[in-house]
Amino acid sequence: MVGRKPRFSEEEKLSMLARMNNGENVSRLADELGIHRQRLYAWREQLRTCGNLRA
Repeated sequence: MVGRKPRFSEEEKLSMLARMNNGENVSRLADELGIHRQRLYAWREQLRTCGNLRA
């Protein structure tokens, strides 16, 4: 089975999380990016537990 290409790079995800941590509205940020806001929270949790955002 061939994996699909990630939509966002690790650097892009870190940038999005920085915006989130700087107080930007998470729902609006998710709408702008075309993703569910829970995806942002999942990335934040992955960064906390794994130390990176590589899939």
